[in-house]
Amino acid sequence: MDVVAFLTGEELGTRYKGGSYAPEGTWVSDIWGWVDPVFGREYALVGMWDGVSIVDITTPNEPRPVVFVETPNPLDQSYHNLWRDIKVVA
Repeated sequence: MDVVAFLTGEELGTRYKGGSYAPEGTWVSDIWGWVDPVFGREYALVGMWDGVSIVDITTPNEPRPVVFVETPNPLDQSYHNLWRDIKVVA
């Protein structure tokens, strides 16, 4: 497997800039793929410390963040969770 592209946490949409738990970056807990059955576009669903990022990876070397779904109350640390397991049901 080769790395063909990389996105920072900021590019993925998080406002979390590290801290005592992850001083050098952003925590990502799970990545899951989904293919749109109508248009055939491929997406990566990325579980993060403070939400979920959806990235269009149809062109693998040019990933495009589509939306960041933030936790219900981003200022309340109790909503932040390292373990955001992502699954899709078709």
